[in-house]
Parts: sequence; structure tokens; C-alpha cells
Amino acid sequence: MNKFGLGIWLLFFLTSLGVVGWNLTTSFPIDTNILALFPKDDTNTKINWLQKAKSKFDQNAADKIIVVLTHPDENVVFNAAGNLKAKMSEQVLLDDIVSFNPETEINENFPDLIHPYRAGLLSDYDRQLLRDGETEIITKQAIVQILSPFGLSNANDLKTDPFRLLSRYLTDKLRPANSFSFKNGLLHRQEQDTHYVLLTWKLNGSAYSNKTQQVIIPFVETSINQLHTEFEELKTYKTGAVFYAGYAMEKAQNEAALIGTISVIAIIIMMLVVFKHIQPIYLALLSIIVGIVSGFAVTILVFDKIYIFTIVFGAAITGIAVDYAMHYCCTRFSNKIGPDRINLVRRGLFLGAVSSIIGFSILLWPPFPGLQQIGLFSAVGLLMACLTVIFVFPYLDNTKTLKFPIWLRSITKAINYFWYMRTLKTGRLALYVMTFAFVMWGALTFQVNDNLRELEDVSEALKQEEMVIRNLDGLELDTQFFVVVGNTVEDVLQKEEKLRGLLNDLIQMDVLTSYQMLSDILPSIKRQKENRILVRDQLLENELGNIQAVLGYSGKIDYNIDNETYLTIDQLPAIGIENFNLPVDQGVAHLVRLQNLSNLSAMSHIASKINGVSFIDPSAEISNVLSKYRIQVVYLIIFATLFVYVFLSFIYNYKVAFFTLLPSVLAVFLTPLLLSVIGEIFTFFNAMALILVFALGVDYAIFCAETDEQHYLESLAANWLSALSSVFAFGLLALSQQYAVHAFGITILVGVSLAFFMSPLARKKRDAKHG
Repeated sequence: MNKFGLGIWLLFFLTSLGVVGWNLTTSFPIDTNILALFPKDDTNTKINWLQKAKSKFDQNAADKIIVVLTHPDENVVFNAAGNLKAKMSEQVLLDDIVSFNPETEINENFPDLIHPYRAGLLSDYDRQLLRDGETEIITKQAIVQILSPFGLSNANDLKTDPFRLLSRYLTDKLRPANSFSFKNGLLHRQEQDTHYVLLTWKLNGSAYSNKTQQVIIPFVETSINQLHTEFEELKTYKTGAVFYAGYAMEKAQNEAALIGTISVIAIIIMMLVVFKHIQPIYLALLSIIVGIVSGFAVTILVFDKIYIFTIVFGAAITGIAVDYAMHYCCTRFSNKIGPDRINLVRRGLFLGAVSSIIGFSILLWPPFPGLQQIGLFSAVGLLMACLTVIFVFPYLDNTKTLKFPIWLRSITKAINYFWYMRTLKTGRLALYVMTFAFVMWGALTFQVNDNLRELEDVSEALKQEEMVIRNLDGLELDTQFFVVVGNTVEDVLQKEEKLRGLLNDLIQMDVLTSYQMLSDILPSIKRQKENRILVRDQLLENELGNIQAVLGYSGKIDYNIDNETYLTIDQLPAIGIENFNLPVDQGVAHLVRLQNLSNLSAMSHIASKINGVSFIDPSAEISNVLSKYRIQVVYLIIFATLFVYVFLSFIYNYKVAFFTLLPSVLAVFLTPLLLSVIGEIFTFFNAMALILVFALGVDYAIFCAETDEQHYLESLAANWLSALSSVFAFGLLALSQQYAVHAFGITILVGVSLAFFMSPLARKKRDAKHG
């Protein structure tokens, strides 16, 4: 049986190695997009709009680098900008994208293209004047413009547009989106005695790629530092997702290196001190490697790709894999040798693995791709780690029996005595009272928070630089947007126009500075019809004679009012309309971009007033989904507890099953409340850590329940060593300044400690054990 099992294990592991190796040599399918973790259950959900918009944003604002140079001397700031542009042009991963004028870039033929529809195209200002009957203002402005030296581009303008409506429409719609204007081919702004030049580059790579960060960040910083050396009094400010991502990556790597080194050294020292041999170390590593490789392979085959979050959490199964290895290694303290050692722990390993697999398999239930992958990865990984111990360890173990260290025996005896000796009943009662008091305290101070803005760790220096740039107005830095949906393009454009009226009011209230929507350049047919009526009834009937008399022009005036065709989206192939379109299976969906937004609740409020308009705040939407994940995880832990209880009830009976699950259930329940006492908030990441706490707690309890009287202290010692390994491997993550990592680590630190300390409660017999 052992040889057959070993053969099956070897075949599966070699196949897994082949799958992982193949993907490593081609293109390893790792998805770092957190939005991909979310369920794709409805085409109209905000998250799905966010997923569809992300592909556009990733190639737009998210992959931009913006640098602003300031100096009192205009010549100096332009010279510095020229030097920086020249330097940055040497980097193939950067493309200069602002050395053009957007008015000509949109479409040089645009005025001619829309000229036949001019009577239906009014600037917002002219439309309001006509609606208010202030026609004389338009007439006076047209006369001033026509009589100016550059008032008419050709003689035909007087015949086709004497009120200069199209000219003002173009000026209004094609005005620069920010307070900078073009000078010497660059975006320039003067504010009192200070000159500003704005430069923008696009990354030829993802801002979240470690490779891109390692190349771009030092290159940009070195280039800017050279400018400061060359030009005195020059100030520079930079922003871009690559700098934030690089900061987070560097900080995470530094923390991982420090904490990882401490963890590995601590575990190695612990195992050498206890077992006095290096073999337990590579046995534990073998079970961990087999588990992770197998989890990788099956997950890739089932899902075609693997999420980075799955890798991070899946690696946490090493805590359980070490538990299996530790229990086997502690059989060296018995009088068994060679293959006979596995007989002491085989049943406990099997029951512990099945219980944990049942718990992780529950994650396959909800329609959350992230949880489904974690469930599959962990279940397969734990199964293979357990089989490694059962089928492989006996063939590799050639060490002699060890004497149970006195200090280790004393620790395990002390823990066991605390729970069962009658003389310590008062101490236990005191512990219960103190725990109850802390639980009540924790319940009163308990808080949940999944807001990414409040949890993220962002460089203050980068935030200050970004704020300086944002204060210069009009820069496309906001990630919030509207989605407008309808059955047809006309339907969507009409809704946009309603939205535009509300947004214009908010601009007057300084809630935002500007917005971008397709209807701003392409009015709905309904709006064009209304505009033509306004031009005919207000201008042509009331003011045409006045303007002809002033200009001395008696020729025919033709605004093409009776034109039966209207400007439509099909006639605008070259003005970037794809930047506004979102792909949908049915109907039409448009993006509306916002700039310098200061009040999110106001956006949600106006969106609720128009059917088919949704306001999307990416950070808030992700936080909402993380909140749903957190609630789902809590429910899944409850379901996992029930399923494991049913399984253990068949193995033992309902009473023994109850006491076997009691330590892990208490650990899961008490950990968030005790953490609340020290000011920790409960997040999705804490909830995910509780899954591992539950699985480890079940393992500890099963080994305590399964081990016979003669080897009980060895089993409890193995639990203690396993708990220490988990604390060293993951508990030290509590020292991290990255909140997600910190939350995961501190939950494991407290939860695993509680699960181990209470594991003696799982003994089948409730009398004292004196070992």
C-alpha cells in the first residue's frame, strides 16, 4: 500500500512540476489585477463597469508620468524643460505625449466637418442667452469679433455664420482642459512671478510591473537631480502611479527581506535545538514545496491563470504543512524507528488534513473567483503535503530515536496541567473572568473597515508633490467617473446633457473644475433640433436685420436651418470617441471623466437623479467588494465549522467532536475581539487569516484527541513547535507597516497562540494527565 501510494504521489508531483515548469518557461499566467478577483455576475454592476473602464485607464492616467517645473525666470524653466525632454527621450520605456496642441490633434478638418450642422451646435453660454432672450448680447459680441483684424477667416463666413455661433462653439468645446496654454511647444502657465511648465510621458509598460519600476524610477529621479544641479532655484514636482507602486513594492520587499530572514533563522534555530539534526528542516521544506507546487499546477489547469492574491494566501498553507512535518518529526521522541513512526501519527494526519480540506473546500462555494482559487489551491496543497509526510517521509527518515528534551517536556506539562489539574481551578476561573472582561471590552470597541484609502500606506512626500500638481487645476488625476447607459446613442447623449447641467452647477460651487463627455462635442439630435429653433426664432427673426445694418451687408444669410440631417456619432471617426465608449452586449454605454473632484457624495446624489447614470468611485467600489468578501468569509468559516463537526461526529461522537472543535472555534471568536482591545480594526485581511487560524486549530485539537496516553506530551510538544513555526513564519508579519500584511500577521499571531493554548481541551478523557 505504501509503495502504491508513493507511486501515485510521485506521478502527481512530477506532473505538477511539469505543468509549473512549462508555464514558467512560457508566460506564467499571474493576474495582479485586484478587480479580476470580483464576481462577474451582472453586466450592469458597478464592479463590471469598473473592470471595463480599467482597460482604458490603465493605458491613460494610470500609466502616465507628470512632471511640473517651476522657476521665476521663464527662459530658465523652458531651458530646463527642454533638457529634461531630451534626457527622457533616451529612455525607450517613455513616450512624450504633450508636444502637440490638442486642438489640432483632435481633427484639423473638424470645423469643416461640422459646418453643415452649425445651426444646431451652440456653446452652453450662447444657448443660455438665447433661452433667456438676451439676443442683443450675441449680436454685439459677433459684431466686435467680425470687425476685429482676424474676425473672419473668409468672406463666406459672413453669409453662413454672421453671429459667429460656430466659432464660439469650437472655442468652447475645444478649449484646453487645464489652466496651462501652449507656448514654445510646451504647456506653460504663469502665476504672479513664477513660471510653470507641465511635461507628461506615457509608460511603455505597466506602472505596476516591478521591472518597469526598477528602470523608470531611478532614471527619472537621476534626470531630475541633474536639472537641480544645472539650474539654481529650479523646483520640480512629479506624480504617477509608477512612483506610488514603486514605493509600495520597495517597502514591501524591504519588510519581506527583514521579516523573512528573522523568521527563517528563528525556525532553523528552533528545529536544530529540538531535533539536533538538519534532516527535519529539509523534510519540512519538502512537504511545503510539494504542497505549493501541486496547488499551483491544479489551479492553473482549472482557472488558466492564477491571481497574485491566491499566491500570497496559498503560501500560508506552509503553516499547516509544517504542522504535519512537525508531528512526524516528534515521533523521534518515541521508541519507534524507521517506517514504524508514521503509524503513530497517520490517523491524526489523515483526520487533520481531511478536516482542513473540508474547511478550504467551502471556499469553492461562493461565486468569488478569488475565494474559489484559494480554496482549490489550499485543498490540493494540503492534501499533497499530508501525503508527502505519510508516503515519503518514512523512506527518507534514517535518524535514531531522540531523548525528549527536559525543557520541552516541562513546557508541555505546564500547559496540560493548567487545563486539567484540580489545584489550578482558581487560576482557570481567573482566566475565564479576565477573558470575559476583555471580550466585553473588545465588543464595545469593535470596528470594521474595508476602506482602501484609510488602510493604504502611501508616501507622504509623493502625496505632497501630487497635491502641488493637482492645485494647478485641470490635470486628469481623478479616477472617479460616471457611466451613462441607454438603448441607443441618442438616448445616452440626452442623459449626458441632463447630467451636464447638474455638473455645471457643481462647477460653479467649486466641487469640480471640469469634465469630459461625448455630448460636450456631439449634442443629441433632440438638442440640435432645439438649438435650430432657438437660432431661427430668436436670432434670425429678431437680430438679423440689426447685424446686417451695422455690418452694411445685405446679402443672403443661410444657417441651413432646414437641413434634415444632423451631426451623429458616425460622422465623427477621428475625434477620439472610443475614449468614451464602454463595451456592452446590448445598448450603449459612455464614460464621463471628472477633474479635480472634491465632493464624492455630491456625485452620487446627482447620479441618483437620472435613470441610467451611475457614479463609480474605484476605491469605494473595491472597498465595498472587500466588505462583501469579509462577510462571505465569516459565513464560510461558520459553514466550515458545521461541516467539520459533522465529519468528526462520524469519526468520534457528537460530544468528542464538540470538544475537538472547541479550541479552534474559541480562537476564531476571541481573536478579533482581543485585537479590538489594542485598537485593531477588523478587515477582509483579518477574516482571511481566521481561515488559517481555524484550520491550524483543528489540526492541533485532532492531534491532541488522537494521540494515546503514552505519546500525548510528544503530540502537544509538536503542536507547540508547529505554533511557534507559524508565529515565526506569519506572526512576525504583524510588524509590517503595510496594513494588509500587518492585519494578516497579527491575526495569526494571536489566533494561533490561542488555538495551541486551548488545544488540550480536545482530549477525549477530561481527567488530569500527568505524563
